[in-house]
Amino acid sequence: MSDLKSRLIISVDLDEWYHARWATGSAASRWPDSSAFFREVYGTDGPRGDIERPTREILEIFDTFGVKATFFILGEVAGYYPHLVKEISARKHEIACHSARHVDLWHHSHESFRQELRQAKATLESLTGQTVVGFRAPNLVIEDWIIPILQEEGFLYDSSVCPSRKLMGKFGEYESFPKYPYRLSKDSFRPGTGPLVEIPIPVFPYLRLPAATGIATRVLGQSWTTLALRHSLRTGDSLYYFHPYEFTTPPVITGLTVYQRLFTRHAGPWMARALRSLLSDFSEVPRATCVDLARGFVR
Repeated sequence: MSDLKSRLIISVDLDEWYHARWATGSAASRWPDSSAFFREVYGTDGPRGDIERPTREILEIFDTFGVKATFFILGEVAGYYPHLVKEISARKHEIACHSARHVDLWHHSHESFRQELRQAKATLESLTGQTVVGFRAPNLVIEDWIIPILQEEGFLYDSSVCPSRKLMGKFGEYESFPKYPYRLSKDSFRPGTGPLVEIPIPVFPYLRLPAATGIATRVLGQSWTTLALRHSLRTGDSLYYFHPYEFTTPPVITGLTVYQRLFTRHAGPWMARALRSLLSDFSEVPRATCVDLARGFVR
């Protein structure tokens, strides 16, 4: 891999199992919100702290491989686990915003999105002392109207576009968009000359299906991700992202559909081994955080 000159960005969406789109936050989710999940599955009024152990395992893996990553964090998660957010920041990882709640945009009006975004950004900045300039939409569900809001609220980049063909009720409308970082238009996710940078999620070549995500790695196999990243890095900077919940076994839930069971495939120790293997395979590739890439991009 030493012939590759592009940079690899590692990012983490700091989500728990109940944030999965099939569980909560979408029109087709099993529970209307996280509170309903807590009551039915956990028998509690809040989360159980399941995110802490896998996050610290991930941080140790990053230390082993010298990785400085970008963590996209929900305002909700920061409220539940302020100490964990502080620990991630203290280890010199970038803190970015993943909105306030893990819900599709249809839950929001323009103004409610702005208010929750502003609140989440302020919470993260207060906890860490870092200026938060990056955003990733929950479930990678985006609409053009958020672009002016991101600009006005002081963001430098977005990392929500997945130029995949339509899959599981998502994607499709961005299939022809660039696979590598680009400037956004001022009022849309199309390439343009606006102030925001887009850092897209790489897709598998030719097939144009999601590839550089923990979910794709677990469901389709590590080779799927490795081949896609190798192809992508030959011609541009690329990104890989995953979630801490993928490093744990899911809670016991009855009545899961075939799709939902597939979504949980290889969660736990298998994913930890896969991450170590991926970082080893790409150990000679230069790395950057999202903000490193975005700031260099706009110079």
